[in-house]
Amino acid sequence: MSALDPINDIILYPSNADDNNDRSIKSLSTNIVWNSYSDKEYGGSSTSQVISSSSIPNNNNNNSNNNHYIIFQGNINYQEIIAKDDIKSSIKGSFCAITGKLSKSIDLRDYEGFEIELESVNNDIVLYFNTKYQSFIEDDLYQVEIHLKKNKRKIFHIPFSKFRLMGKGVEKEYQRLNDSLILESVGFMTMLKEENNVDFAVRISRIKAIHVINDRLLQNTLFVNKM
Repeated sequence: MSALDPINDIILYPSNADDNNDRSIKSLSTNIVWNSYSDKEYGGSSTSQVISSSSIPNNNNNNSNNNHYIIFQGNINYQEIIAKDDIKSSIKGSFCAITGKLSKSIDLRDYEGFEIELESVNNDIVLYFNTKYQSFIEDDLYQVEIHLKKNKRKIFHIPFSKFRLMGKGVEKEYQRLNDSLILESVGFMTMLKEENNVDFAVRISRIKAIHVINDRLLQNTLFVNKM
């Protein structure tokens, strides 16, 4: 793990921030490898994929900062499946997700939280931002719930303290403080808890670790679990 200047914000995605004129931002010499998955791996029928802006034809936006993004999209389908003993059992919370694995871990102990820029392309959506750190407990995952309105691009400032400790898809009874903050991966998930079939697409333009979250930013942040 390379040492990073703790007074600078650091960009996790996009990793090539050469076009950014903000000298308080530090680009990382690391890459994120994105992978998608869904409940299809557990017998469901939802589909999920992640697409880079570099692979989208005719992406000729002159604003270079807006050219770097990924699209998390798919179809989430809540349904019932038939177990081997012919007893119906619901898929409790059909889901689609993507995970971005960092090529090397990053020490965020001198940072306050994250800034992320998101836009839901085709409908209102509840999204979960996931972060995974070095931990002796393998299933530890820190998660925060985000509500997005259709076609509304939004920047969220999210302190580490707003993340909830999860394990195996459920909130852990004992909420331990994250005393590691050695980041290994980030990701996003959406899910259904009732019967429905929904197409979705979310544009992810920026994921940044920020050093200072002042009172003004906190007052303008929509990280709480409310619409």
